[in-house]
Amino acid sequence: MCEPNIYQLFSGLTHHNEPDVDIITWSNRETPKNIWLYLAFIGALVVTIPLALFLTSLLFDDLYNQAGLSLSTGELLFSGFMVVASWVAVVAISHYLIRLSWTESIKISKDELSLHYSGLFSPKAKRFTSNQIWRLSFERVGNERDRETRFTLNFFDLNDKRHTLAYWIRDDENYQLFLLLNKIFEARGWSVQNKSNYRSNRIGSGP
Repeated sequence: MCEPNIYQLFSGLTHHNEPDVDIITWSNRETPKNIWLYLAFIGALVVTIPLALFLTSLLFDDLYNQAGLSLSTGELLFSGFMVVASWVAVVAISHYLIRLSWTESIKISKDELSLHYSGLFSPKAKRFTSNQIWRLSFERVGNERDRETRFTLNFFDLNDKRHTLAYWIRDDENYQLFLLLNKIFEARGWSVQNKSNYRSNRIGSGP
């Protein structure tokens, strides 16, 4: 039985190269993080939690009626919508921050790619066959008028649905992961388009 070749691409991420499968595993606790993205999420959470609590208290406070400020049906529906929207924002932001504690992995064989997550509230594994994935990209997704502000690592299935990988990893390291995935796809005989206009001065040689 052949021993796997194990490489560390950068801190927190390892690549196991075996005859039948490549396994890339990383811990979001240990990999270099996008600090500005992290601070933005913390700031958003600091704002949305008090806002959600405030809107909820306004909606359910009996002082509305005691003060003679009864709400019309339209106002009540709008207030209810704002309360729900604010709590949905709190849950969504919290979920992304909880993802910082996860361990994630990508397994690529000749015929299948699977995504695995381990941690609090992590989703089930996702699997894709080689003919379901047509493009891999590391770019600011969007057109010239509506382009995202940060680079993300994504692959797209035949329905052009976007699947984002390694959300929290810093750009330079994420680009290294993009290059590694391209090499693996080529070695495994996958026909996948790739796209990136990212430039970095700190790219290592990798495995």
